[in-house]
Amino acid sequence: MITPIGQKIEYDIKTYRNHRKEKPDASTKIKVAAGTLAGTLIPMTFIAKKQNVRLFNIKYGIKEMLLTSAGGIAGGILAGLAADKKEHRKQKLNEGVFQFMNSTVPPLTVVPILALCEKVKTLNNAPTKITGSLIGLLGGMQIAAALTNKINDPYDKVPDRKLTLKDSVANLDDAIGVLVLAKVPGTDKIPIEKTLPAIYSWCGYRAGLSN
Repeated sequence: MITPIGQKIEYDIKTYRNHRKEKPDASTKIKVAAGTLAGTLIPMTFIAKKQNVRLFNIKYGIKEMLLTSAGGIAGGILAGLAADKKEHRKQKLNEGVFQFMNSTVPPLTVVPILALCEKVKTLNNAPTKITGSLIGLLGGMQIAAALTNKINDPYDKVPDRKLTLKDSVANLDDAIGVLVLAKVPGTDKIPIEKTLPAIYSWCGYRAGLSN
């Protein structure tokens, strides 16, 4: 969260997760939740039809993750722009960019690492894949933050939004998408893929209520 130059504000972990200074009313929350849900379900419906499976049996690769996260975040932002105060619009758009980047860039950085592990026999094991995935995840979060600052503030007029430890802890839910891509042995027995729509909806909800 960007603050005026020279002004230091301490935030707790809840504020870092939600990026809200004002508490939204119940009506705004309901509208943003509905928009996010619709935004998530629309791409899921097309993907399920293409894969010829039920809605919650979708197999997620990087393309499916990008489409579903983009839909959920876009739905949350559009609903938030319509339901909330006009002075909060820029913050919502900025937070939407961050949420999308933070949901998609880390998995994109993990893909080449996992591809390398698959090709090199000595690296093709669960511990190496997990370690490589974590490195890719953390590096991807740094890249996502840098890209967000460049997109939201191309002329560097305000202080950059820094990725702090609290940001990292608050966004560890993105690691689930990485676990799906990594196909770590044992995770196929856990319905981990089924949680992705909820995670992307939550990202959209956070963006839609950000102020």
